[in-house]
Amino acid sequence: MCPLCSFFPPKPEILLPFPGDEGPFPMPLPFTHPPASLISKTILKMSLHKAPGPDKILNIVLHKTITMLAPLLHKCLTAAILTLNYYPKAWWTWITIILCKPGQPDYTIAKAY
Repeated sequence: MCPLCSFFPPKPEILLPFPGDEGPFPMPLPFTHPPASLISKTILKMSLHKAPGPDKILNIVLHKTITMLAPLLHKCLTAAILTLNYYPKAWWTWITIILCKPGQPDYTIAKAY
């Protein structure tokens, strides 16, 4: 068995219902679109010199172009994502990197973590 298989068990064939999922369901909470200032605040909180993600956009570029980008990103967020319920396929994927500690030969043992 490969050492990474313990991290990613096989998908179950049938998912059993979770207790309490039968309904009646509570009323949904009221929702308001986030303000454009939240986009700017979030960009400004990011560390400038972190490695870029899969899109290869550096955080420092977002910082330097915030006055131009924040309104555009807000429009994309509210129009495409929240109104049309559209999520780009790139957002569905992620990269998990498992860093093995030196001297731990078998990661199927719980104490190896």
